[in-house]
Amino acid sequence: MTAVSTTTAPDTASPDTTAADVPPSPLSAATSTGTPDSAASAPPASSRRSRSRGSHRRETPREESRAARRPGSRTASHWTGVLVAVALLPLAWFLVHDGAVLMTGGDASVWPDSVSVRGATELVCGAAAFVVALFMAHRSSLGTYVVGGLGLFFGLPFLVAPAAVASLVGPTVERLQAHSSLGEALTSYVMADGLTGRFVLMGLLMVMVGVVSDSARRAGRRERTAPHEPDRDSTTDRQPTDD
Repeated sequence: MTAVSTTTAPDTASPDTTAADVPPSPLSAATSTGTPDSAASAPPASSRRSRSRGSHRRETPREESRAARRPGSRTASHWTGVLVAVALLPLAWFLVHDGAVLMTGGDASVWPDSVSVRGATELVCGAAAFVVALFMAHRSSLGTYVVGGLGLFFGLPFLVAPAAVASLVGPTVERLQAHSSLGEALTSYVMADGLTGRFVLMGLLMVMVGVVSDSARRAGRRERTAPHEPDRDSTTDRQPTDD
């Protein structure tokens, strides 16, 4: 009878096996390469991307043009507008009045026999002075406000209290009329426009010119500084349509 010998295989999962005897797995070796100190010291990827975008960011052409168009001090424009309006608008008023008298011969109800060259020249010069004074309103409308306020200030007393104005400026008017033909013409134009309300009308006209100029300038400034918005028609045309 043959004896059968059996051998017992060593138990690999015995309690005596330690963690040091078990070979490391590829996953644990890959995760153990980074230390906590190095992970804490490395900045997040999002912050690196934001810093890189911020360091390489350049101003767009619209931002550069907006910065170049920032309004500076307007003191010089205001003073220039006031001086031009105060000097040219009264001059234009006198030249237009005197030119009209010379063109009609002092009587507008009668047709003149010939054209007065001096009257036509004064009308052209008065119109040119008026145009230059109003052209300055696109830079500063303060001059039109000043002249309009003066027109209202001197024109309203002629309508509200003509007797008080006559007693106040009557002696001055008489001296100017007796002094020269220029003084006589000037006082007659002032009295005619004051008593008929044309001074008040011209003052209101100058004030409204200043209001319109200011409104247009501010609207243009808001349009230049507003963010660019794409055209609604162009965006609708670029949208895909379902067939």
